[in-house]
Amino acid sequence: KEAMMEDSKTWRKRLETNIHSFEDELDFQLSYMQDINKDADYPYNLDCKEIYLGCRQDKLNNVFTYRDKQFKSINTSTLSPLHHTEWMKAFDDSLETYLKT
Repeated sequence: KEAMMEDSKTWRKRLETNIHSFEDELDFQLSYMQDINKDADYPYNLDCKEIYLGCRQDKLNNVFTYRDKQFKSINTSTLSPLHHTEWMKAFDDSLETYLKT
């Protein structure tokens, strides 16, 4: 329990002293997840920072079209397929229509 409390204090101090920007916040979250991951032995890459920053930039560029972008999977490096309908025009949320992608 003492080691867990000390670890928690270390992360809290890092959070309170090293976060000055949105990108710092992402770096902190990634570092925290990677620290947890080392004990969990999770075999996958958790670093999706560049994907998230790209999505955020797309959203800042155009809030109406950022959902229409494609992104590469951090696990497979496969580019997601484009949806058959632009997000702003996609009113049919049935499973059948969704699976047409």
